[in-house]
Amino acid sequence: MIKKIIFSLSFCLIASITIHAQQLGLYFLDGVIQANHLNPAFAPKQKVVNSFPGLNAGFSTTLGAYNDFVTVNSEGVGVLNGDVVMQQLSDKNFIRGGFNLHTMHSVIGKKNWRIIVSNSIKFDTYVNIPRDLASLAIEGNAAAVGQTFNIGPDLNINAYSETGFGFMWKFGEVNVGGKIKLLSGLANVSTDKTAASVTTDEEYYQLEAMTDYRINAAGLVDIKNPTDLSTFEMDWKLDEITFSDMFDNLSVGLDLGASAKFIDKKLTVSASILDIGKIKWKNNPYNFYSQGAYRFEGIDARDLVEEDELSFEGTLDTLDGIFNFAETNSTYKTSLPTKAYFSTNYKIHKFFSAGGMLYYEKYRGQNFGGYALNASAHFSQVLNVGLTWSSVYKTSSLGAHFALKVGPVQLVALTDNIMAAMKPYDNQNFNAQFGLNLAFK
Repeated sequence: MIKKIIFSLSFCLIASITIHAQQLGLYFLDGVIQANHLNPAFAPKQKVVNSFPGLNAGFSTTLGAYNDFVTVNSEGVGVLNGDVVMQQLSDKNFIRGGFNLHTMHSVIGKKNWRIIVSNSIKFDTYVNIPRDLASLAIEGNAAAVGQTFNIGPDLNINAYSETGFGFMWKFGEVNVGGKIKLLSGLANVSTDKTAASVTTDEEYYQLEAMTDYRINAAGLVDIKNPTDLSTFEMDWKLDEITFSDMFDNLSVGLDLGASAKFIDKKLTVSASILDIGKIKWKNNPYNFYSQGAYRFEGIDARDLVEEDELSFEGTLDTLDGIFNFAETNSTYKTSLPTKAYFSTNYKIHKFFSAGGMLYYEKYRGQNFGGYALNASAHFSQVLNVGLTWSSVYKTSSLGAHFALKVGPVQLVALTDNIMAAMKPYDNQNFNAQFGLNLAFK
């Protein structure tokens, strides 16, 4: 049961959403309006620009690629290889996914300033699976008598609308920018307490559990029978969004950025910090809290993964007993994934440039880092093509970008992992973005 819930759910999320690795390559396209999402000091040279609705999507995981531990048997069915899974896992195993639907993005201004207005519908998924949880599900607790296993997963599934009002000002060769963002929470399921452990007694083979674990939900999520796992239901209702929903759970976020040119305008140094803020969830909130110590006689955790239908009800009763959830209806907050970028770019020739950047993210109490190297070819303001080598979440990949402008029409396409587009099940991260703009001098 646990194996199905954790691994199957996680990989179904990846496969079905096809979704939010960081777009490091986009940072080297500061001449297009889409780059303004990563640095509010980046603004197009044109004075009037409008972006049509577009989508960027991606995923990242530290679990390894799907094909690393799922093999196809003689009947053509994918089978999870438990031994390989245990070799791949670390103490904490992250899955990140998401997509951003950019509904509008417009720029207007004069020589030294720009005003930017934008709106996006964002969906982010974060799951942190403890190695001990997978170990219990695959190996059971019989082989680890006397040991304590931390089994509380951390998660944040978040859907919200972001409306930004930005301003960029140019002082000589220095650009500074900021964006105030009105955040409207649409739906959320998350944890804010994740302590849950089980210990097998060495002498009496009893399973002892201790919990301080809380799951929250709010917005367009309908929770039914939350304290009874055998009849538990969670129904997302994002397809029922109304105009009034866009004004629920209102909060404010902030983006800041700067960019400067040196050495006869050949060297550009840029930095930004994004998503400073939190969303307060006060519409239709649920809280499911488990706190206490519990003891169970003669239980092997491997019983929780048996597929025998006769044991299914007993399995759910056991899980109910371990967590023993109580329900409340209190408001709560979730933090945005605060990100920081620092980049340098050098114009080697009027047709070529090269650069590098560092990336940092703080989210759910964890620190993530990455870097990227880029080489681009520029043909006037008509065509910009380039390659990016990047590393995020300890995985490396080769990406590419393409920006073509014919008259006022500009087409933008990029990905940070070319190979993932051809072999998605052999890669740990993927993202892609497409955009169509109208730009006028």
